[in-house]
Amino acid sequence: MPEEGAKTPQEQIKEKIWRIALQAVIILVAVAFGVLIGYQLWGDAPYLKEQVAALTQNVQELKNEREGSSAIQAMCEREKNDCKGRLEKAYEQKDELQKQVAELRKQLGS
Repeated sequence: MPEEGAKTPQEQIKEKIWRIALQAVIILVAVAFGVLIGYQLWGDAPYLKEQVAALTQNVQELKNEREGSSAIQAMCEREKNDCKGRLEKAYEQKDELQKQVAELRKQLGS
C-alpha cells in the first residue's frame, strides 16, 4: 500500500479538485439556506404587511370620521343661516312694533 505522501501528482490534483468542489457545494448550500431563511423572515415582510393593513384601516376610519364631521358641519351651517334669517325677521317685526307703539303714544298723547 502506498503512503499518503506517495500519491502520484495526478491523484493529488484530483483530491484538490474534489476538495475545492466539495467546499464550493457546502458554501453554495449554506448561502442558499441563508437566503431562504432571510426571505422567510424579512423578504416577504409579514410584519410590514400587518402594519400596512392596520394603517390602511386607520386611514379609512379617519376618512369616515372626516366625512361625518363634514356632514355635521354642513348641517350646523344650515341651522345657523336659518337662525340668522329668523333673527332678522324678529328684528324687523320689533322695528315695526316700535313704530306702531310710537304712533299709538302719539295718538294717546294728543
